Amino acid sequence: MYNSHEVSVDMRIVGKLVLVDLHGSGDALKWALNDLANRFEWLIEAGAVKWLRARFDHFVLMPQRDWTPAELITETKLQLQL
Repeated sequence: MYNSHEVSVDMRIVGKLVLVDLHGSGDALKWALNDLANRFEWLIEAGAVKWLRARFDHFVLMPQRDWTPAELITETKLQLQL
């Protein structure tokens, strides 16, 4: 879904946080950013994410207390079909 020539997504764990970086340009990057924001909002509503911070090409996610960062990355990859 996102591993195309236009947009790629990198995820890594830093302490208790999950950092999500987007790489790309143009409309494809804007579309991916909006799509990820919607998916992360769903994860907040589902109780997997406590909060998120975002800027144009980067998200910081804090998993809920009963979720590990690794579990959050796994769920995110499932959502994004990576």
